[in-house]
Amino acid sequence: YNKLEEIPKDFFTSMPSLVHVSLGYNKLIVIPEDTFKVPLQHLEALLYDGNELTCDCRMRWFIGRRLPYEFIGVCNQPPILKGRKIRYLKQNELHC
Repeated sequence: YNKLEEIPKDFFTSMPSLVHVSLGYNKLIVIPEDTFKVPLQHLEALLYDGNELTCDCRMRWFIGRRLPYEFIGVCNQPPILKGRKIRYLKQNELHC
């Protein structure tokens, strides 16, 4: 895959009509809030599977949101959350 380590905060600005975004199997460790401030009204699926996601306080903004699209992503760190689906986490499980 692309070996992406981060997504620039303005990455989706010129792409409001995206339907499927596959960021899977890169080297991403966090889902940055700034990246998703652009409304992606047509988005049906956001795939983050196969990354080295660290589920800590930087992900609190994402937890508990009602997503109008399918989201696939699993925690890799910390060890206590390894293998957990991000969509089922609770904010009090995310520490820094």
